[in-house]
Amino acid sequence: MGCQTEIAEQIVDKDGDYVLALKDNQGHLCEDVTLLFDDLEHSSYKAYDYDYAKTVDKNHGRIEIRECWTISDPEVLRHLRGASNWKKLVTVSRIRSQRWVGEEKSVEDRYHIASITGAKRVLWAVRSH
Repeated sequence: MGCQTEIAEQIVDKDGDYVLALKDNQGHLCEDVTLLFDDLEHSSYKAYDYDYAKTVDKNHGRIEIRECWTISDPEVLRHLRGASNWKKLVTVSRIRSQRWVGEEKSVEDRYHIASITGAKRVLWAVRSH
């Protein structure tokens, strides 16, 4: 994780912003963010303030839906283990991708940390990468 936090710091030091995927090897932070969004979903989206954006793409015989939820409340984020290691971390996100090809449906959740706010911005940044 040390290398990744250094990269984020270098980006911020050069006046840039980051949206970085969280993976299991990032330990407690990944676990906490996953639990945070599970809690949000199980509360019918009432547990925390959040932002939401959605895109729908239809092409090449498939439909892709991407939904993004972001939480940027500093009081919530300060309780995430490992969050303080990331310079300018202001948002955590979950992006749920649903894909239909014919009758086949797949669903995948991915989690991110970011130095930007807003579900639409995070979703765009991940999509344009």
